[in-house]
Amino acid sequence: MLTITQKSLPRRHLAALIALFVALSGPASAQSITAITAIPQAGNNIFKNLGHGLQVATICHDGGAVKIAFQNLGSDDATLNWWYGMHPYKAQPTGSNPGLLNASGVGVNAYGLVVRAGYEQDFWFIGVQIEGQFIFANNEGNTTVSLHAFDGTTFCEVRGTALFAPNQSGLKVPRDVFAWPNSLITKD
Repeated sequence: MLTITQKSLPRRHLAALIALFVALSGPASAQSITAITAIPQAGNNIFKNLGHGLQVATICHDGGAVKIAFQNLGSDDATLNWWYGMHPYKAQPTGSNPGLLNASGVGVNAYGLVVRAGYEQDFWFIGVQIEGQFIFANNEGNTTVSLHAFDGTTFCEVRGTALFAPNQSGLKVPRDVFAWPNSLITKD
């Protein structure tokens, strides 16, 4: 939550702040929310095209693989950033789970990489469940995927939501917004 103190905030700063919020919010109709539900039986796969260059594949005990694949179907490269946790922790195939966070409560780390056009990034979950957030960004916009995936041995369950927001053209930040004293704007 953004809090602005009453300490002599000049009207021009308030006007610039309102202009910034309006510019950042954009039209609500430009955003879309998509439900993700995939419950394949072992040996089956389900592909969910989320649009805007992103497809999420649920691979359930296909050739020994149990994973979620973020597939870049677009014509340009994309970035994929994430944090997620696993319960109970169980070693997955070597190198298959980049950026798995420490679920001990000590800290949370975020990770990311470039997913080339036509390629994918996999997250394995053999015999466990994973929960996390994945952010896919390309020239069209940003898709934030909140996801739960569970390996039930004879089936897999993947549920979540994907929120897409297009890139905004011509976003203009008021020139003096970064000159404001830090004490005037705080984040709760």
